[in-house]
Amino acid sequence: MTGPFIYGTEANDAEEKSEKGASRFTWSTNRGGPSTRGRLLDVILMLTKYYDFNSGRVTESSLWRSTDYGTTYEKLNEKVGPKVILSYLYVSPNNKRKIMLLTDPEVESSLLISLDEGASYQKHGLAFDILSLLFHPEQEDWILAYSHDQKLYVSVEFGRRWQLVHDSVVPNRFYWSRLGLDKDQGMIHLETSVSDGRSQYITCKLQNCSDGNRGKPFPGFIIPNSLVVQDEYVFIQVPVGGQSIHYVSYKRNAFYPMKLPKYTLPKDLQIISTDDNQVVAAIQDWHQNDSYNLYMSESRGLFFTLMLESVVSSRGPEGNIMIDLYEVAGIKGVFLSNKVVENQVKTYITYNKGRDWHLLRAPATDLEGNKLDCEQPQCSLHLHLHVSENPYTSGNIVSKDSAPGIIIASGVVGTELTSTNVSIFITSDAGNTWREIFQEEYSIFFLNQGGSLVAIRHTPLPIRHIWLSFDEGRNWDKYSFTSSPLYVDGVLGEPGEDILIMTIFGHFSHRSEWQLVKIDFRSIFQHRCTSEDYVTWQLHNEVRAINK
Repeated sequence: MTGPFIYGTEANDAEEKSEKGASRFTWSTNRGGPSTRGRLLDVILMLTKYYDFNSGRVTESSLWRSTDYGTTYEKLNEKVGPKVILSYLYVSPNNKRKIMLLTDPEVESSLLISLDEGASYQKHGLAFDILSLLFHPEQEDWILAYSHDQKLYVSVEFGRRWQLVHDSVVPNRFYWSRLGLDKDQGMIHLETSVSDGRSQYITCKLQNCSDGNRGKPFPGFIIPNSLVVQDEYVFIQVPVGGQSIHYVSYKRNAFYPMKLPKYTLPKDLQIISTDDNQVVAAIQDWHQNDSYNLYMSESRGLFFTLMLESVVSSRGPEGNIMIDLYEVAGIKGVFLSNKVVENQVKTYITYNKGRDWHLLRAPATDLEGNKLDCEQPQCSLHLHLHVSENPYTSGNIVSKDSAPGIIIASGVVGTELTSTNVSIFITSDAGNTWREIFQEEYSIFFLNQGGSLVAIRHTPLPIRHIWLSFDEGRNWDKYSFTSSPLYVDGVLGEPGEDILIMTIFGHFSHRSEWQLVKIDFRSIFQHRCTSEDYVTWQLHNEVRAINK
């Protein structure tokens, strides 16, 4: 078997880590998707920033561009302005040739626009400071911008000109209309602050939000930060007699109170999913602190039934609520969840979207082939279900639409979920049977639409090797990707499912420059599959259900 081609690329000479500062990455890639002209793109844009701990702010930035997917890089600081400090990089989701860069508002308020994949830029001044952007799902030039003073602006010229839509808009509570559901494609749903403790849900036409053109889908006041517009549904909370009542609108029709089971007294409700014309909601009852109950609705989102009780919850780094529920990609209706049972956390799986739940069957043997004495319900496999919020790491669990049935996760075998003695496990049959593949924590990445796997050890120590598997983790081949051990900070991959090139970035020491190592796997995927390469696989639910 031929090894992968490996190219090492050193980044810049200004991005050093030291006691005074640290560098940060922003990454964008256009490879793997056709542009508006139909050709494949090999462009990578990378924004690095230097944070000075003494001053408490970013003091330098550098923009890099590669046209050969990471083999070589060109520094573009002269094209954007040598003294310009950049803060964010955006790529239009509808036209990858269109790039937008935001400058640091503490220095100047402006943006730079490129229409040629970042080769050249035009600078435009701004009369306001942008806090966040929301691109339209279909129209490539339509953008909503939210400012630091809670004003919402719109551009229909990809940022060249801006127009005020509304002031006193609640953060992150503005949404584009959806074709087929809303009357006008150029409509915006937004929540505005009226006074302390009161908000209003209004709709506006794109470039005319005067009083006469505003819609009020719900006539009264709503509780602040409660508007959620998601697929066919709109959710709000309404104060009634000192209580918060949850309302829902289906297909933009009238609002009705959501009907929860008797004796349910929610102090918090989180919308988990609105797929397949059903709402999955996590509700924290009045007596719960670190857990939520899962409920599922019928098509209108009105009537809810219990899916699973006492699901583990935690707070994310941004203070957001994180529910231990994972939807498996590639197979409809398969979920994993961590449930509190008699003060122990155990992992369960459902194959029918929450009607029946099962404990996970532990592997028959460990990695060395030793028999595991683990019988349900006293002993089973338990998994960590947190998906990484860092785009450069793989997280605790991963599955792909292009590789149905394969789930890879970190976990333990025993009576409950723990954070010690964690191993990596894989299933090829959607959770019916599992195998241990590593006895330490690794980041696992899918290659070639799930046809092979790459493993990189998750460790604070420097490493030199990656592992490759071509048989769903049964056997692994070891490869060296660098001559000197590297402290790995993350892995950059192509967008989409057909990953054949990876870039590992990190440092040789805590004071060294960024190092980028490009790994090109294309040479090892020359074999064309024949009928003998395929095996028949059917999803069988072979385990016994437990009560909710």
